[in-house]
Amino acid sequence: MFDIIDEQLTLVKSAKNAMVFEAGPSNNRFPVVHVWGTPYEMGYAQGTVRKTEIIQFVTQTWNYISSNLLEALKGDRLPQWINDMIVE
Repeated sequence: MFDIIDEQLTLVKSAKNAMVFEAGPSNNRFPVVHVWGTPYEMGYAQGTVRKTEIIQFVTQTWNYISSNLLEALKGDRLPQWINDMIVE
């Protein structure tokens, strides 16, 4: 009914217990991650093949939060150590 993919996946990267494919039309590609094994093995494998994207996401999210949180909380009384952690 709602086909997501009607073409072959392109293998981008692989590691033990994981494969990353690229799918979608040429103007809107997206990753498809296939993992297998125990829960620990799957988590480790996903972290291995998506390491760069995870680091980028965490860094950008932290930068967004830290740049906007102090402004949003002006007037509130946060402990100094929290203010210092956010500013760093």
